[in-house]
Order: sequence, then C-alpha cells, then structure tokens
Amino acid sequence: MGMEASFSGTTFVLPKVAARFPRLTGADESQVASYWNALSAIPYEVWTAHIRKLKSLLGLNDWGLYLLIGNAFKAYCPQGSENEQVIFSVFTFNQLGYKAKIGRTGQELLPLIVFNCEAYNALYFNFSTEPGIRYSVIDPKHRSLSSVKCYTLNHAIARQPVDASLPVSPRLAVDVRTKTLNDRQRDYHLAYNKNLVDFYATLPCVNFAIYGQAIPDPVFLKSVEQQLAPALQGMTQEAAINHLLHFVQYAFRYKTDEEQFGYEKWFFAEETIASSFSDCGDRAILFAQLVRHLLKMPVVLVYYPGKHLATAVCFSNPDTTGDYITVDGTRYLLCDPTYTGADLGMGMPQLAGVPIEIIKLKQ
Repeated sequence: MGMEASFSGTTFVLPKVAARFPRLTGADESQVASYWNALSAIPYEVWTAHIRKLKSLLGLNDWGLYLLIGNAFKAYCPQGSENEQVIFSVFTFNQLGYKAKIGRTGQELLPLIVFNCEAYNALYFNFSTEPGIRYSVIDPKHRSLSSVKCYTLNHAIARQPVDASLPVSPRLAVDVRTKTLNDRQRDYHLAYNKNLVDFYATLPCVNFAIYGQAIPDPVFLKSVEQQLAPALQGMTQEAAINHLLHFVQYAFRYKTDEEQFGYEKWFFAEETIASSFSDCGDRAILFAQLVRHLLKMPVVLVYYPGKHLATAVCFSNPDTTGDYITVDGTRYLLCDPTYTGADLGMGMPQLAGVPIEIIKLKQ
C-alpha cells in the first residue's frame, strides 16, 4: 500500500519510501547543504518517477508539477517545516530536470524558478554564473525583496525552464460551482470547477497569450455552450460579437488588481467567472476565449503597455467597419470588453495613438 495525498481536491497515492526523511536544524549554508545531501542519500527515484507519471495522468503543466511535489512532501513529512518543503521541492524539481535554486531572506527559504517566459508579478535575480538567466522568486507574500541569498548546491542536471502554458485542461477532481451573471438583458448561470480555479490562483503572472489560449475546462465550456450559445443562434458575426461584448461589459464588476490584491494578478477565463471583480486584462482574456470557442473567429489581444488590454477580431465580411488594426496583412476590428456600452470597432478615445503590442493566439 502507498501513501494517500491530495492535489487541488484530487486524491492520489504515493509509493512508500524505505528511509527516514531528514530534519532541518537551521537555514545557514551548511545546514541546508546537509539536508540536501541527506535527501540525495535516500532512494529519491521512487517518488520522482511516480510524480512524473502523476503529472501526465493529471494533465498538469510544469508549474502544476512543482505544486504536486510540495503536496508529496506534506504526505511524506506531515510534521515538516516550510523551509524543509522548499528544499525537498527544489531538490525533486532539479532531479526531474527543471532549473530552480533555493534562496533565503532572513531565516526563510524561498524557491527561485526559471520560467520560459517572463513572470510579471515576481521579483527576479540574475547570477553571474548563468548570464541572461532569470530566476523568479516564488514568494506568496509578494514582498519587495531587495536581495535574496542563494545557496551553492549541485543543480548540474537541471537545465529545463518551467513551461507555464496549458495545452490541455488539468484533469482535476470536479467541484462544480455556479455563478449567476446578468448583462442587463437576462441571467446566465455559468459553471466552473473550483479545484481548477484554486490551482490557477497559484500561478505567477505570465504572458497574456498563455491565458488567452489555455484550453478551457470542460465544466466551464459546457455551461458556456448551454447558456451563451443559444442566444447567438442565427446572428451575424457582427451581432454575435456585440452580444458577447455587452455580456462581458455589463455582467462583471470592475476593480483593479492593486485594489483587489495589492499586486498584479491576471485571470484565466474560469477565474473571471468565479471572482467578484475583474479588470481589463481579465475581461479581454475571457472575451477572447468566448470568441474562440463559441464563434470560431480569429482574435488577438491588443496590449497598450502598462495601460490597458483589449482585443481585436477578424470578420469574414470585408465591409465590417470601425477602428481596426492590421495583423499579418489582415484587418482585425477593435473590440473592447472594458469600454462599457461600446460596440465592435470602437476603441477607447483616450487610447487613440497610444503604441500597441499585438499578442497572437494559437487558433
């Protein structure tokens, strides 16, 4: 028999390890190295191989794998400290090939992880031994740390950056919650898997494209198709886009990330449904996902750096008019799900002339 553990509401079994796990006596270099070396002496392949299989079984991305390792530690060492968990997690992550280090602020250990894209709400540090490589500090408290001490340990086999993209929807146990939303026309009852939303909430802010092209959860997608799709039947592309625009504009209450969290935090589509508030980035991501999956129309995210996020949609009718941008020689009309009351082709007047970045999404 193995050991039972859980990840985001999902129960799994770990193989037993025929060895006693070490205990950490302090946070200085020698004590951390001693704990690390003690882990090296345990048959760690027992849990690393199993965790790798669980990653595939649950459809997790690399960030999910890192969290899974932390949950494995809690099962193996229920009385273990947070500092011990950081060492165990980085050690195991390294054994699985991922670039990560252990950092310290005061007597608290923090993981430093290399992502294959920028992590926007995490501090990062560079080390002279690895020029050009960013190690992002995973700090749940989101502190403004001016420096983090880094331990010199053997990370030789760890060469792979963490991929935060979600090419499949994680296969987590289902805890269905329903949210009633009203766009001033009617009520919509949209469902989401709370276990998935809880998992998404842990992810550092990464590229907008990852949110805009993540594969939606089946629970959410089914409810969207049942609740929103019937209203779009028989509509032209223009009427359907306006319907979805007005749904997102009116059905959600606005609040900035700073007001809501005190730091930058972007939502996947399911998180926007679950949350009491959302901002322009969250709404643009949700709208883009609705357009992609309900209307099958090409859509891009339009980023006004540091100011705003909107979308632009490509219409089949070349005579559809309004404010537009050109993407690879094709015209996309601006659609802004935060510009309340605006129809397609209407960009915010105060952003006219502001430089933009076009973020393409995989079709």
